[in-house]
Amino acid sequence: KIRKIEKIPYKVYLYNLTTETVNLFDNKILVKNSGGLGTPAFERLVPGMIHRANGGVLFCYAPNTELLMQNGQPIEIKYRWSMYSKSNSGIEDISTHNLMILSQSEEGKILPAKCSKISKVKAPNTLIKIRSYSNEEITITKNHPIEIFRDGKIQFVLASQLTKDDLLIKVVNLSKVGKKS
Repeated sequence: KIRKIEKIPYKVYLYNLTTETVNLFDNKILVKNSGGLGTPAFERLVPGMIHRANGGVLFCYAPNTELLMQNGQPIEIKYRWSMYSKSNSGIEDISTHNLMILSQSEEGKILPAKCSKISKVKAPNTLIKIRSYSNEEITITKNHPIEIFRDGKIQFVLASQLTKDDLLIKVVNLSKVGKKS
């Protein structure tokens, strides 16, 4: 369950990944990935590119976002950027690096997904910080969809539409990798 939702001022960069799947885990919380190759065309402007809307980035992650690697170990997205990039911002092709992160398939299985691009862009002035009662925390753009349980069903809502009554979907047991979650 959500303990706290707050708008915070923000002045640095955000990161995004292009992956084989639509969903990934941001600090163990399931979020929609705009860079997923399975993302419908109407939800992204150019595959693998950062989307812009309302003067800000649409679906991006703060530098301290921990992605779950294929082996279940967390790693900050800014660290991955520094490993692969030679510039301060833009888009880097990382398809030859065989970077695999844990994601959720459309069938609900937790599976490794290959990352093909990583991007870094200037952030909007305000982000949404969400903290769960179990102390998972994510900082994302207001238009970033998060998978929750609300009104008796699992659904995606924008970060700006979350309430403290929503239940976050998160990874609890990595022994379920490859099985329906």
